[in-house]
Amino acid sequence: MPAHSKSLRSRISAGLLMFRRRNNELEVLLAHPGGPFFVRKDDGVWTIPKGEAAPGEDLLTRAQIEFEEEVGCRPGNVQRWIELGWI
Repeated sequence: MPAHSKSLRSRISAGLLMFRRRNNELEVLLAHPGGPFFVRKDDGVWTIPKGEAAPGEDLLTRAQIEFEEEVGCRPGNVQRWIELGWI
């Protein structure tokens, strides 16, 4: 195992990639990130709503919490959750 694996593994983010198909086009929801890292950073940065999970925390639950905190509403009308795995 590489020396950096433990430090990388100990910091896991969980997020939701919300998308829909509308009028034969794919639409994705992106948000401007917040938090201390992005204070006074370029407003042109956009990403999926996500945040760091605590060790052992359920990742879907953390992702839903982060979505609500960053977007201001709960993810609604979700037909199904698809786990994308590790990126």
